[in-house]
Amino acid sequence: MSSADMASLAKPLITALSGVQDPDKLDGIARRVAARLRVDSHGSSRKEWTDVRSSLQGLSNTARIRVKDDIATAYDKLVAKLEEHRRRGGTAWDENLELNSSYIPQHVQLLLNLSKPTDERTQQFAEEFLSRLPEGDKPQELLYEEIMAEPFEGDHWGDGYNEEVSEGWTDSEGSESDFTPNEDEVVTPSSKPTYQKSAAQRAREAEAQRRAEEEQRLMLAKLTLREVTANAYWRTGGVDVQSSTELRGWQALSTVPALASPALPSTTTKAISSRQLQRELLFALSGRPGVMFSFGEDGTCSVARQRPNVLSFSADALEGILSSFAVQVSEVGVIRHYVAQTLAPLASSSKPPPLNRETQDAFAAACQKVLHKLDAWVAELESTFMGAQPMTPAIVPISSAASTPLVLSMEFARRYGDLISYLRDLIPFAEDSNELLNAIHGSISDLTNQPVRAELLDIFVQTATPMWRLLQSWLVDGMPVPESLKTHDADLALQAIDDELPLSPEFFIRRDRDSAWSDEDFWEAGFVVVDGGWPSWLQGTEEEVMEGGKAMGLLHSLSLMDNARHDWIGLDEIITHDTQNIPQALADYLFPICTHNQALLARVLEWDCALQRHLTAIDGLTLMRGPVVVNEWADLLFEQMNCGKPWADFQLLTSSLRDTIESHGATWMNAPAVRARTTRRSGRAVLADIRVDYLVPFPLSQLFTPTAVDLRSDIFVFLLRLVKGRKVLLEARMLAETYGGARPELRLLRKLRHALSWILDSLWNWVNNLIDVRAAEHSKKIEIAPSFYAMIRLEMQHVRKLRGFCFLDANAATASRIIDVILNMAEELQVAAGPSSNDPAAIRGPPPRPPRRRRKRDPQSDDDSDDDDTSARFNRTAVSNISLSSSAVHLDSMADRLNTQVRRFRREVEGLASDGGVDQSDTRDTWSVLAFSLEDWKDV
Repeated sequence: MSSADMASLAKPLITALSGVQDPDKLDGIARRVAARLRVDSHGSSRKEWTDVRSSLQGLSNTARIRVKDDIATAYDKLVAKLEEHRRRGGTAWDENLELNSSYIPQHVQLLLNLSKPTDERTQQFAEEFLSRLPEGDKPQELLYEEIMAEPFEGDHWGDGYNEEVSEGWTDSEGSESDFTPNEDEVVTPSSKPTYQKSAAQRAREAEAQRRAEEEQRLMLAKLTLREVTANAYWRTGGVDVQSSTELRGWQALSTVPALASPALPSTTTKAISSRQLQRELLFALSGRPGVMFSFGEDGTCSVARQRPNVLSFSADALEGILSSFAVQVSEVGVIRHYVAQTLAPLASSSKPPPLNRETQDAFAAACQKVLHKLDAWVAELESTFMGAQPMTPAIVPISSAASTPLVLSMEFARRYGDLISYLRDLIPFAEDSNELLNAIHGSISDLTNQPVRAELLDIFVQTATPMWRLLQSWLVDGMPVPESLKTHDADLALQAIDDELPLSPEFFIRRDRDSAWSDEDFWEAGFVVVDGGWPSWLQGTEEEVMEGGKAMGLLHSLSLMDNARHDWIGLDEIITHDTQNIPQALADYLFPICTHNQALLARVLEWDCALQRHLTAIDGLTLMRGPVVVNEWADLLFEQMNCGKPWADFQLLTSSLRDTIESHGATWMNAPAVRARTTRRSGRAVLADIRVDYLVPFPLSQLFTPTAVDLRSDIFVFLLRLVKGRKVLLEARMLAETYGGARPELRLLRKLRHALSWILDSLWNWVNNLIDVRAAEHSKKIEIAPSFYAMIRLEMQHVRKLRGFCFLDANAATASRIIDVILNMAEELQVAAGPSSNDPAAIRGPPPRPPRRRRKRDPQSDDDSDDDDTSARFNRTAVSNISLSSSAVHLDSMADRLNTQVRRFRREVEGLASDGGVDQSDTRDTWSVLAFSLEDWKDV
């Protein structure tokens, strides 16, 4: 609001209170009121004489309490002289005085602001001031000047002067040249020798006198302190004032006759000065209670119920000032209470802080540092306010007593208001370290006030330092591993975690105790992020940090140390006041460390653990990349199955497979690591029940997990069934050539065999081609994978895609059933190509089975076993019927069924080639290759 607007608003009020109607006089009063309002609102350097006199008297009492009597007496003399000047000068200008007496308070206040704390020079100046001769033409001075003036005449000289001059007395008459030692000396009473005291006695008397003076001065200081304390406003409640005349503010208006109206009854109340109010406000800001404010147990501040009034303040104005100030003080009080509660156990104990509260203690220490700055600022204000040191730009300028509370409140809000508010809002998050750091980071991200942002950055760095040390331990020392893993057999060590060092409860990564080192998902589930999620101040670094720590821990488990350990630097060297993006700055520092750890682990896996060699062996077995070995073992297996011999035994399957590998010298496949088994525990086992395993040492067992190997076994069984189907058709050809003769249906049988061979060969070639391409790509991806977890993901993605291309996913279930039908038709064709039913001698039934002891049915056998047995009996019956009636009619029926199944299969493959979105283009292209090759199909 401008001065003109303020003056125009003040005119009606002045007219109502004083009744002034003269425009010129009214304008003058309005300007003075507006000027006074500006001073009260914005502050001024004006001081009242009562305030200045109180400051001087306070300094005098302080000096006397400190037993500096010369300084105290000098202050008293100075106050008395200033009072004398004011009485002589009044409020008018006096040419005989050097300055206007009304300006004396301002000049004295300036000198107080420029003064320094008392020192030796102040003491000397006070002594000189007290012993200085009086200046001026006083009667004693005039008489002295008259006596000392020449010529020396006057009644005060007497007759002796004239006689001396007339007789001509001179000093030469008694010269030393006339004196001889033989002359008798004239002895007078005054020239008689006196008794001389000893030096020890004089020293004792001086010491006694000094002690007496010190006792007297000490007693005087105690009396002065007692007097000051007894008359202090916090004991007396202030001075008695008339509320109607001295508590209204605006002294120029409060004395008008209008305020003497009976409507404003005069009452006596206790009141303190505005200067004392200022002291109370400063005390409250520094956390000290007084007569105006009281503090609760939680640190909140409230206005005291029994409080004195303040001179020059109305009750409503004072209530508003105290209430608004209590809000600001409450924010500071809550922080003081939190700091005291948090750091109190540390101060009373010599033990280190618990691991789960290091971040909380660091935050409390950061808050305490802010409070120390605030207390120093308040102390400087209080010192300047008392005139104990010179004015500096670092503190708020002292204004008139009436306006000081407002200026102090505004200056506090400007310097500390936002920062204190942020700290108060952060305290509820302090119970959880990660939530607290996220909250501080969120506050910094939303701030545009640069000074406050810089303070919060310092607080964040100090608070996050314990967490930064935990992160250092994670990345430099690695994830905790059992000590037994480094010194004993890994298979035994992976079963227990008792000797594993625990992570700090404050860390944002925790150990999942439900996941053991031997679990296949340990790498993913063994160490996980806490429930609160990944810290926002480390956004974008989750995978790198997790993998970097796990990689280093895995290296330690292999007893391999990193000789080129990264030098870890403090958080304060990374985050400065110029840092705009905290997560990016931390990511730039952490990524090289994490990349180094992962690259080192990759080299160890390749050179020390032979990763690529194991991958080649696993592909050679499960994906049949070793065709010679697998084909020979398959021939042995199929022969056992055709002859009705036991073939599903674990020992038989494993030993036969290992023997085949060793017989061909395929050392690259590591025969002792290979195992073969069936999953069916009861009932007749079928080809689909076979599973092959390849055992790898730790830590490769985390890469080639049982789940991944089991998915590879599904692919192995699918390829094994295709191998059997193709071998069955080859046997059918040989049977047809042996028993065909002049059979009329021989031509149709050959066409059927050729059609079945074409469809199975097309499927076999397509599957093997895509396996060759994708296995080579997978090997390269594993070699350049950025982390061990990336290798695990690549392995799972690779085998799942291959399994899907083998028609083993749910979306290819119909196509898979069609392939089963086609494989069954190949077996039917094999039977049909055998000896005709018209030649009984050529018919060879199945070999007689030895009698077996009848055993009780296994209650654990499920319905699937019964279904499989039923299906097997049905197939054997059907094949038997076919073999006995392999006529042209039956072959024609097979041809029709084959044509129908192949057309259905083509539609299913074309549907798979068209499914999926943009990200499935590679999969669609692979299916499209098969669909394109099936277009060459011609019905039988």
